Amino acid sequence: MPDYHAYLCHLREAHPACPVPSPREFFTMYLEQRYGNGPTRCC
Repeated sequence: MPDYHAYLCHLREAHPACPVPSPREFFTMYLEQRYGNGPTRCC
């Protein structure tokens, strides 16, 4: 899982107008981006 602190630093520098997600929101965003609609394996 990516580093939350590093993500916050990037967000502040590159996207200062974007809202800052909580750690839980960040984790949820990561899982949705990583796995999308579910697991990619059948087993």
